[in-house]
Amino acid sequence: MMTFFWPYVIIMFLFKYYKLPNKFMNWILLIVLFACWIDIYLFSLINGLCYTYQLVMGQLLGFCFLVAALVFDSEIHRYCQRTGFLMRSSRSRKFYLFFFLLGALVIFIVYYYSLESLWSMP
Repeated sequence: MMTFFWPYVIIMFLFKYYKLPNKFMNWILLIVLFACWIDIYLFSLINGLCYTYQLVMGQLLGFCFLVAALVFDSEIHRYCQRTGFLMRSSRSRKFYLFFFLLGALVIFIVYYYSLESLWSMP
């Protein structure tokens, strides 16, 4: 969530849609985002809630979704506009599509681990 959604919001609304973005606000939001990343990752490691590889894989998957959303933004937007004429609903369908793909990825991972029977959770 922190690797996909918040950077996407920062990039789209503060760099793309505003003609004169406030640089001070952009830096404040980026610092807050990095502070939240460090806070959550550090305390999850200290408290034993997750391992380092889980954090790295979560970051990589979130980053892949972020890059896909930014690269294919106009194509997905055009596809979603064909399904409806309202701008807000077409943007929401884009997020539904990405969260559906994220859910499908989770289902495939659970299915794979159920076949392998290697459920080595902490």
